Amino acid sequence: MAEKNTGVWVYLTLVGIVVLVGAVSFWKQRASLEGVSQAQAAQPEPQQAAQHQAPSVPVPAGNPLVKNLFDGTFSKEVVKSGKPVLVDFWATWCGPCRMFGPIVDQVAEDYKGRLKVCRVDVDQNPGLSQTFQVRAIPTSILFKNGKVVKMWVGLVSGEDLKVEIDKVLKKAKQPKSKAVKT
Repeated sequence: MAEKNTGVWVYLTLVGIVVLVGAVSFWKQRASLEGVSQAQAAQPEPQQAAQHQAPSVPVPAGNPLVKNLFDGTFSKEVVKSGKPVLVDFWATWCGPCRMFGPIVDQVAEDYKGRLKVCRVDVDQNPGLSQTFQVRAIPTSILFKNGKVVKMWVGLVSGEDLKVEIDKVLKKAKQPKSKAVKT
């Protein structure tokens, strides 16, 4: 019986060490990113004309078909869009988000002209994250006529995205049936 307890304690100790090392690594990385942000904040104020521009956000794959959204541009780009819109909520420090980036880029390529694809950096746009209750990233939301049609949380395959997108696009193409008098 004592051997079983010893084995359990060794296992729990090893798990605790792994978790502690992971947490320390995460916080060191986070602190270095915050240090960069603080250094940027210490830079002199840009000219007044540049103050009204949206902040620059690094795009995972640099795809020009994927538009960066901000708290102030969301309504214009998504709610008032004439096309369905896929919005990817992500962050620069998120490993799964970086793995998901190329999938989003490919969806933008595959549905060019039929679907608008956008990204929201959750760190720079906390208002949008709160509005759509984004609790984990990556989170992708498919909108049609400004309303949420589908939400995915976590890393999703391109095929899963395309199945739902195809359903939304198919519904958009179907003409409204007319009542036939007999």
